[in-house]
Amino acid sequence: LGFFFLVLISSSLTALAFNGDRFMLGYWYDAATIGQYAIALGFVTLVPQLTGKVVGAVAFPRISQAKRESQQEFERTVGIARRMYDVISMTSAGALFTCGPLVVHLLYDDRYVSAGWMLSVLSCGLILARGELYNSIYFTLGQTKLLPIFSGIALLTLFILVPWGHHLAGLKGAIWVMGLRHLLVLPVHYYFLSK
Repeated sequence: LGFFFLVLISSSLTALAFNGDRFMLGYWYDAATIGQYAIALGFVTLVPQLTGKVVGAVAFPRISQAKRESQQEFERTVGIARRMYDVISMTSAGALFTCGPLVVHLLYDDRYVSAGWMLSVLSCGLILARGELYNSIYFTLGQTKLLPIFSGIALLTLFILVPWGHHLAGLKGAIWVMGLRHLLVLPVHYYFLSK
């Protein structure tokens, strides 16, 4: 029952943390701006969705097996998975940051031109984006109780930092905070993983 409750809390917080951005932008801006943001976000979220499939299908079973073998094998396997994950996410971040406006220009008409710079900014969120991999490690170690902590941090950064960014620099400030706010949770991940 306790495990079910933790999963329910974590899932609810995660859903709110990852969908709250559209609620906030919908409060501040019109439907056209939300549509442009949705286009940019769609391209950016495609990368973690695909890498998440790989982690779920390949990395998680291998990490679990390595944990049963030995601590050294576990650490070695996690290191390999992290490097592979980083290559995919950081290469994607660089490509989308550089080519975001061009991609939008080629696929959409001039009404959606703002989605180009939004895509470039949001692609920064792919840098060191190892959430799926870290979640697999926590599951392997039986530390599922940590998951609501990260969802809570994501929620706090959304509802505190995004309005602050919007206050300072309008739409661009809000989008930049949305693109970079996941970096704030990395020290917490590093702390728990080092233990």
